[in-house]
Amino acid sequence: MYVCPVCRKCFETPQELGGHMRMAHPKRKGRRTKERLFLDFLKALLEAPVRFEDKRPVIRISDVAQIMKISTKKAKEIYEWGLKNGYAELINVIISSAKVEQVQQKLSKLS
Repeated sequence: MYVCPVCRKCFETPQELGGHMRMAHPKRKGRRTKERLFLDFLKALLEAPVRFEDKRPVIRISDVAQIMKISTKKAKEIYEWGLKNGYAELINVIISSAKVEQVQQKLSKLS
């Protein structure tokens, strides 16, 4: 027995479940997709390593792109979409918290 993870209907074969998923629960397109990509970008931003350039902590967009397994150009587009759509403050908070957390981790390893 196969159960739909969305509506909990039961099906006898995986083919029936697959057909149901395609017809009853199609993937969303448009704005939601960009917002989901942006959320993935923010998660990757938290995981990205902090580097030090001129004694200042820096997170490179190429590192974020590598974590997301996308091109640097696409990561930059997602970043700019976030800035344009009112997420600038959220991005800055996440960047600063990620930097503080990783700097604290590095300092605790040294001591």
